[in-house]
Amino acid sequence: MVKNTSQKVTRLTQYALLTALVVVLQMMSNVFVIGTVPISLSLIPLVLGAALYGPWVGTFLGFVLGLVNFVSTFSTPMLLVLFNSSPVIYIITCFGKTMAAGAVAGLLTRLVEKKNGKWGVWLAAISVPLINTGIFIVMMFLFFWKDLAVFSGSETAGDIVTYMFTILVGVNFLVEFLVNALLGPAFHRIVLFVRRLEQA
Repeated sequence: MVKNTSQKVTRLTQYALLTALVVVLQMMSNVFVIGTVPISLSLIPLVLGAALYGPWVGTFLGFVLGLVNFVSTFSTPMLLVLFNSSPVIYIITCFGKTMAAGAVAGLLTRLVEKKNGKWGVWLAAISVPLINTGIFIVMMFLFFWKDLAVFSGSETAGDIVTYMFTILVGVNFLVEFLVNALLGPAFHRIVLFVRRLEQA
């Protein structure tokens, strides 16, 4: 009984720590800047939470990240334009992309780790930036095309696509993807270490 209670407290503490890391790292994204592009490291605790505790925790951490992103909308002129253009679609995009990324990362870990734990965690790590950015791109093209035309200063499809991939996605996605891909093995070691602690 005591051991079970201790394990529950430990797990709740870990949930709280991961949640705090998501919030702090996302809020500090303006500190890590390449050129004029802010780089977010908040996907790292999202990957760890999903890999350690499965899709539900991944979804929750994705919700937290979406909430922080949504709050920052009101201090970012370009995002505020998107919100005013279609509030409901914008909110769905803001929360949906990060929650889906967390859920898929948790599912991938559970499905693949039985055969190869390292590959399961690594696939989860690279899936998060791909899904997060992929859903964002799809939603922008489907529902915010006119706004993209205004931002890019052109109604030509090629120019809008170029603007999308170089300005809105570009460096940020590449850095997030590379960081998660390179840290995949480290994520796996952390997952093993935490699970050993919980079993002790």
